Amino acid sequence: MVTIRFQIPQFPTERKSNLPPEVDRWVETQVEDSIELRDLKYLVRRRWYELLKSIGNSEATPGLDEIELRWDGSNEPLTDTTQSTTGRHLLLVEPVTKYTIFFKTQATSGPLRVGDDDTVASLKKQVSEKTGVVNARWSVVDRTQEVELDDDNKSLKEYGVEDEDTLFFKFEGYSD
Repeated sequence: MVTIRFQIPQFPTERKSNLPPEVDRWVETQVEDSIELRDLKYLVRRRWYELLKSIGNSEATPGLDEIELRWDGSNEPLTDTTQSTTGRHLLLVEPVTKYTIFFKTQATSGPLRVGDDDTVASLKKQVSEKTGVVNARWSVVDRTQEVELDDDNKSLKEYGVEDEDTLFFKFEGYSD
């Protein structure tokens, strides 16, 4: 048996499957060293259901096909039938609407997991966290589509950002 931890995700927009801030979204549980992916998803979904039920909203629990799982440190969703949990302790749970884009700054680059509901502002925040730059102002251009993402309140979907697009972040200085 291995102890794993996961956190029930919050969507950036208001959804019924979001938990209120006073509910602890972290779950710690024991699983077999090898577990079927379907059983792992069922476990996550059941815990999500229990937390939603505790606030009277269990009908908002996402289906198994709406949950994507990854091990911490991996950008690839789990797809193999059997998962080895040996050496793994933190499971990342995401809605299936998440996809990978690539960001580049003058100093660094890498993959980011985003969803259609993410806004330009939330994307800038993620890049600031990845680069360690506090209070940064960024201008953003989707190099794949040659579109400037200049409205922080617009969602990525509104700009047509898709899986594997490359977004360039230009550092514009520090905000007040």
